[in-house]
Amino acid sequence: MLVVGLQAVGCTAVPEASFRRFEFSRIRMGADATITIWSTQPEADVEAAADAAFERIAGIEEATSDWLTHGRIAELRDAVPGKPVRLRGDVLLAMEASAPLVKLTDGAFDPASGRMTALWRKARLDGTPPDQAAINQAAAGSGWERLHFDVRHHTITPEAPVPWLDFGGLAKGLAADEALLVLRAHGIGHALVDMGGDMAAGDRPPNQAGWFINQLDQGQDHALPGYIVSRIGIATSGSTYQHLSHDGKVLSHVLDPRNGAAVERVDTFTVTAPTAAEADALATAACVMGARRLRAKLYSSGARYNVDVAP
Repeated sequence: MLVVGLQAVGCTAVPEASFRRFEFSRIRMGADATITIWSTQPEADVEAAADAAFERIAGIEEATSDWLTHGRIAELRDAVPGKPVRLRGDVLLAMEASAPLVKLTDGAFDPASGRMTALWRKARLDGTPPDQAAINQAAAGSGWERLHFDVRHHTITPEAPVPWLDFGGLAKGLAADEALLVLRAHGIGHALVDMGGDMAAGDRPPNQAGWFINQLDQGQDHALPGYIVSRIGIATSGSTYQHLSHDGKVLSHVLDPRNGAAVERVDTFTVTAPTAAEADALATAACVMGARRLRAKLYSSGARYNVDVAP
């Protein structure tokens, strides 16, 4: 996985005197979440805005985490097959964000694959891949199309067995987007929300060309191409650190939702998109599809995304 360093670069060496730089960090969603702000507001007001943004991140985590045994995602596992279930709040928000991306990636990104991710999560703890019969069974109970998501009426009508949701390929990006919206509501536009590599960049820092995302490949100990961004989402995904090594193979924590197999691709992909949620999901899809196939799909779809996939 890439280690991402942040700094501002651009037109002048010194920002306007009225602006000050603030940085706040919390552990959220299993990551070091960092909010960087340039503002003219009093420090107390900036801190209050940052606290509100972190609270919003915690709300997204509560709604979308499949680790919480009594969370909203876990409750949906008990849905009655064939009976509509109304979705609300941030679960609905995550479903609405996911729907076009599942279609765009031909299912290479699919949050209705929780049965498979739970199976492989246990396998990584045990140090042994699951057998093919278990993979097939988990795959048979998974798949976005089996949820029958009704966007208009905000419902799902799951088939049996009920697919389990896992928003791990989108939730951090979504949380970054939502935190940035909170900051804007507090009058702060010059901000960057970094959820451990899934980032939402707001307005560029004062007198700067943008937020400079300086990437370091820790495994190779050298710098990779950086990005100068603003008003955009950027995310990185790969299997450098989260994987299972078995019989000479590197089995990524990223799964192919279409068959339940662990991806054996070891590349790291960085994606830029209009939102961090989109970048997060597309970076996951890049691990499954590869950069070339994803670029071709995005091009042929005529989608509005401005996406850069860089292995």
